[in-house]
Amino acid sequence: MVGPGGSLKCCDGWPSPVVAQAGFLCECLLEQPLRERLLRQPQLSVRKQLFSMTGWNLILFPDMSVRGTRDFYNIYAILEVRAVGKGEVQIRGVDTNLFLAMSPRGKLYGEPNEVKENTVWVETLSGAFYNYLSKKYAHMGWYLGLKKSGKSKRGHKTEYGQRAVQFLPRHPYPIG
Repeated sequence: MVGPGGSLKCCDGWPSPVVAQAGFLCECLLEQPLRERLLRQPQLSVRKQLFSMTGWNLILFPDMSVRGTRDFYNIYAILEVRAVGKGEVQIRGVDTNLFLAMSPRGKLYGEPNEVKENTVWVETLSGAFYNYLSKKYAHMGWYLGLKKSGKSKRGHKTEYGQRAVQFLPRHPYPIG
């Protein structure tokens, strides 16, 4: 497609990095901004708790802090994991309505603004465990992690395969 000024654009209006030789067909390799993806696509979400292999349930507190608890059914440990792309998720505290995010220094915190890129995590399955890699800081290999003490582990101290970054999903409410 030819946009204003004769520039080549994709069907969704974004500049095209790849243009087919036959005609004006193009393939857009650029990602749409997160805001547009959230508005355009229906969001699939699952409520669960994330149990760290260090023995703690992940919690998002109303004061925006992130820690772990040993309580089986803490109200702040109920999380909603929703898909925002292929293999990409956002983690929201159901009671606090805050999204799990990572700061540029690697600190975990609760973010009220869902459209910030640091609220997106790449969810991977390794054996029976889930790992959550910060999409914004994936080039540095920063994962979501809880220490043995229950405090959040800074991104620069995490790496793939550590027990602190392995999580098991648990049912959020008592059964029966």
